Amino acid sequence: VQIIVPPYNTGISANSNRAMSASSGKWYKGIAGDDILLPDCLEKNIDYIEKNPETQILFSQMSAFTCNNDGTFEECSFLPEAALYASMFTSFSARKQYLALLNDDPIACTNAPTLFASRELLLKYPFNEAYKYSDDIPEWIKLTKSGIHIDCMDTVTVRYRRGDSLSSSNKRFSPPLLWGSKRLHFWNELEGYLREEGLYESYNKRRKQLLKIELLECLTKNKPTFFNKVLAILIRKYADYVNFPKF
Repeated sequence: VQIIVPPYNTGISANSNRAMSASSGKWYKGIAGDDILLPDCLEKNIDYIEKNPETQILFSQMSAFTCNNDGTFEECSFLPEAALYASMFTSFSARKQYLALLNDDPIACTNAPTLFASRELLLKYPFNEAYKYSDDIPEWIKLTKSGIHIDCMDTVTVRYRRGDSLSSSNKRFSPPLLWGSKRLHFWNELEGYLREEGLYESYNKRRKQLLKIELLECLTKNKPTFFNKVLAILIRKYADYVNFPKF
């Protein structure tokens, strides 16, 4: 076991790239602090790869749980359509998967905690370290745009903890680090891709999401007090009526 300690917090994307460079195996399986790999997680992924040798990147299903104050776990519902989505998304071509990801379509079954991928592939297409706290979606968009097909299997391999983490919290309206990376990704890449494909509705939807976040951060300081919660409702209603110029 090799422990790598960077001199400062370089973010998720850089950590993943660093692990890839330091490892020597053929396949990469990540695990975050709020994930639990099931005992047969690796076995199921390897079994799928052996039966589908052309696969370079594979996702699977995950179950969700929360931690109670007494230290016990409580299972919670997850996307009920996940199995159907996984089957449909796998049947898509890489091109169609790319468009689904651009459209933020829920059918795009890319459960980041379940990622099992070719190390060689991720060395060739490393995570963009500019997006420190949003390593997943920018990577899947880049891969499918490059013609790499994503496989999804209808098998639960990971348990994911829902709670106060980088991507979710009840102490703020939005996780600032995550949305900072999402905002940067939109202006650096997504906007151009959406314009290139003529996907105005998806562009408009994403611009509205960014507007809501920016207004919430500016007017509420991202603190969900009672007054700010009322203000947040008004902000969201206002943003829903805004439409950005067509292209």
